[in-house]
Amino acid sequence: MMQTHVIQHLPALQVVIPLFGAVLAAFLHRGIVAWAVAAIATWLSLVIAGALLWQVLQAGPISYHLGGWPPPWGIEY
Repeated sequence: MMQTHVIQHLPALQVVIPLFGAVLAAFLHRGIVAWAVAAIATWLSLVIAGALLWQVLQAGPISYHLGGWPPPWGIEY
């Protein structure tokens, strides 16, 4: 159940994780810790991109609806 829930939100996580990682790295004062946060966010983004590629190759195009509004009124990614 939890794994399916996370997989459904991979398109949003592909955008959110690098953004939060960049903000967190910018506010960290230690260079090595900021570098580690940036590296982890980058690797997570790569893994998510691979998972999304696999999902597209298996099932076809992905449609992700933002804001709870159905298309054409809502935002679709």
